[in-house]
Amino acid sequence: MVNFDDSIACTHYGKKWLELAQLFRSLSLKVLDDRNTVLSHLDAPLFDQLYMDRSSSCLERTKMYEVLAYGDPNVLLSCPGPSLSGIIVRELGSTEQQDYFLNMWLSIKLVPVWQSQSQAKALMQEIRLHC
Repeated sequence: MVNFDDSIACTHYGKKWLELAQLFRSLSLKVLDDRNTVLSHLDAPLFDQLYMDRSSSCLERTKMYEVLAYGDPNVLLSCPGPSLSGIIVRELGSTEQQDYFLNMWLSIKLVPVWQSQSQAKALMQEIRLHC
């Protein structure tokens, strides 16, 4: 594994997401064997900000995903959360819809949707009821 020099990344991204990127990096080999590995780390600092991002610009989101991918893209993609649908709801949804959708992710911290198709269908039905 290549050593990661965060001093260079700090000049471009700032320190905000580097701690989470380093956690992702430490999990990079484990998540290949067990994609649920990340679930035991959801209480790490900054995970809640991933769920509750309501004000970042497109450029800020791009930088965040880029620095987290330096940690490990596999770990980033195995994190549960609103993902792209969160951005769509944030841009197009009413304040009530945004609050419901983003608070739901924060409060229940679902297992990744790819793990259970029935859970994904149940979640979509629940969201439709509140839209």
